[in-house]
Amino acid sequence: YVGDSAIVFIHMIAQHSFTLAISIMLLIIGISLATISLMAARATSAAIAMAWLGTSCLAFGIWDFSSNQLALYMLPMHSLLYTLSYVGMLSVVSPLTAFYRKVTDQPDSIALRSISAVAALLALSAILMHLLGIIPFATSGVVIRPFVPLALIALGLVILVEYLQLRESTVKSLVAPALLLALFAIADLVNLLLIRHPGGDRILQVGFLIFTGWMVVFGGNFVRQRFEMARQSRQLSIEVDTMASNLEKQRELYQQLSESSEQVRAMRHDFRHQLSALHGFLEEGNLKGAVDYIEQLEEYTPSFARMTLTDNFAINAVVSHYLLLAQSNNIDTDLQLVVPTDLGQVSDSDLSIIFGNLFENAIEASLYLPEEQRVIRMRCQVVKSNLTLIVDNAFDGNYESRGGVFYSRKRTGRGIGLSSVRTIVERYQGSMKVEVANGQFMVSLMIKL
Repeated sequence: YVGDSAIVFIHMIAQHSFTLAISIMLLIIGISLATISLMAARATSAAIAMAWLGTSCLAFGIWDFSSNQLALYMLPMHSLLYTLSYVGMLSVVSPLTAFYRKVTDQPDSIALRSISAVAALLALSAILMHLLGIIPFATSGVVIRPFVPLALIALGLVILVEYLQLRESTVKSLVAPALLLALFAIADLVNLLLIRHPGGDRILQVGFLIFTGWMVVFGGNFVRQRFEMARQSRQLSIEVDTMASNLEKQRELYQQLSESSEQVRAMRHDFRHQLSALHGFLEEGNLKGAVDYIEQLEEYTPSFARMTLTDNFAINAVVSHYLLLAQSNNIDTDLQLVVPTDLGQVSDSDLSIIFGNLFENAIEASLYLPEEQRVIRMRCQVVKSNLTLIVDNAFDGNYESRGGVFYSRKRTGRGIGLSSVRTIVERYQGSMKVEVANGQFMVSLMIKL
């Protein structure tokens, strides 16, 4: 008896060990795809697609493993394995359909939705009838079993038709593996309905393993491409925000310069009359009247005209504007600026945006501090045709930085001001560095004129 049992066991190993090994491989691949895809990629669209593939692979592995005679011999839990076998078989098609829909970006495909709906309906009906004791899995499975290869054949044809209609590169990458799986499914269906060879189940098993391996390679490239597309999309969004911020800064600068220019033209027009008025006060010996008149004129003098911070007209106007804003908020300022009138390749508007953004950021950061701690220092000079600018300010120590990128406290996402400055600096092949230490926030940059 023992000898006969050993012979039976050896024969069983020889006959079913290959299929059992494939079942275990499918289980491992399915679990790995389903978990790693979601955990590592934070449930992005590409990751969800691969997770659906992993779920289908896992279902196929459960079906194949649970119905394997060697597994039944090694694990004497026949009722559990019986149930898992049919549940796995019923669960193969729907997640695979979801995988195709995610990858091809065709969520409204009528054909894919129909296949998925029929698969789900059959699965729910079979499970419900089994639980109610109406029709057991052993009976319904005979009817449902041919549906699996039929659905795989239909999926292959749908992918082929969609490629012929769309000529899309991603769909093209799926045509060959989908049709290969469909060929294995045809062979399985022929064996199931006509030949009925006992080892015919291996056909679909091997085909699904080859298909899954092919899809793992495809999925790696697919996920990488989607991540790159997402990165480019985020970069484009940042650039759009930066451009919008720059346009707004240029509009403000233009408005300030236009208002100042109007005031200068008015002053020039009235200059002769003002001199005549002063001459009259002095001829009469009315020094107090002359002084009062001069003080009245100073009130109407533009801010940039009263402040000569640098020789460059545009930069002087921008810095003067923010200097008055800083002073109105009781911020101590220390400015030493040498900016030439001729900036070479650098436009006045770009350099004005740099000064404006950095000065504005420093003011906003200073407002989180008590008035006695608010300090902003700005140094600018030209050394060997290179303009260098350093802006540092005290701040409360609260900031968010990831990967060298500083994020705004006013809104979600990265700070547009610093991003805008960096974009302009890089446009002129310059360099920029941001440092945070001991309650000081410092931005230093260099641009070749």
